[in-house]
Amino acid sequence: MEAPVGDTNTLKQINGMAKPTKTTNPLHFEDLEAHRFEDLGMDVLKKMYQWKRLDPIGVMGSDDGIDLFGVDVKGVPYYCQIKRYQKITPQDIRDIIIKIATGNEIGTNARLILIVACNPSKKAFDAFYEEAEKHGFQDPTILTGKKLESDLYSYYPDLLERYFGIGKKTKNVSKAALIRKNMKMKKLAEQKLIVENVTELPISVRIREPWRCFIDNALMLLSSKASLSSDRYGNEGSWMKVCPWDMSEGGIKCYLMLYRHVVFNMSTHCWHLKAKDEKLQENEVELLCHVMGILPYYQIVEIEEYDSYFRYSVIHCEAEDIMDAFSKLIYDFEDIGRGTIIFDECNPLDDYQINELVEYIKTTHN
Repeated sequence: MEAPVGDTNTLKQINGMAKPTKTTNPLHFEDLEAHRFEDLGMDVLKKMYQWKRLDPIGVMGSDDGIDLFGVDVKGVPYYCQIKRYQKITPQDIRDIIIKIATGNEIGTNARLILIVACNPSKKAFDAFYEEAEKHGFQDPTILTGKKLESDLYSYYPDLLERYFGIGKKTKNVSKAALIRKNMKMKKLAEQKLIVENVTELPISVRIREPWRCFIDNALMLLSSKASLSSDRYGNEGSWMKVCPWDMSEGGIKCYLMLYRHVVFNMSTHCWHLKAKDEKLQENEVELLCHVMGILPYYQIVEIEEYDSYFRYSVIHCEAEDIMDAFSKLIYDFEDIGRGTIIFDECNPLDDYQINELVEYIKTTHN
């Protein structure tokens, strides 16, 4: 078997299953949402191989049977599928490979990677290698739940922390120290981000249009990884441009350049984020929402007025991955005529919001 292009940890993995050097707790992959498990799979592959490109095809709604398509530095193409299955049969595996093979033009040196959350049987493994070979895939690889767990503990502690909260975040930081940092950075944010004459703005403006209180209409957020890099904007996922909306006691509310689909049930008045390939049920409606993140003050390390790339404030955050800097994400549906509806997991919709939303949907969808 030819070793894939990667770091020394990858070569260790080829020679045998990685063994953690200390007792570890089992990881519950089923607790991750389907899209988060796909994100985890992509992040693991980014570390295992050196890529020219690694594209998340699945999020584009394609029906060619793959979640990721990659080309490594040697020019070898990879077809990757990620399944958060708790159980997988030999026929399931055959169906997955057949769909990939029929939906793509597989070359002579193509590689296949299947990532699953479960631990398949020997018959399932045999079916995987047999079906992959039948369709011309070279050196097919299957990453199981057990293999993922072992690698996360042994080689990728940053991913273990990011997806399961295990690692650096568990270090003993006193609540008093966190509160003091929160208050200190809140004052810094007020000094550097808010206009000097903010009290001269009418109260009605500050309440209805709080974004007018900010000096800049955009902010650049940098993770610690980007801040310490020689090319701070050269690392994908480590920086983000946002539009500030408001400052609260919990942090800075920002609009991200992202949208998510929320599924609202007209009968139960419950909602959830739409998963990839999810089919709407009866009485369900899909709503396109703008993503808003709350950046807690304790995540702020420093604030620059601007840098050599952008002429607006730059906030250096403690998190290594920029999405981890947000304490929570909420979803803003802006098409309501008399205001907006905020979908927040911590604050359920009240009767007034539900009535507004139901009336709007009935009017627009009919």
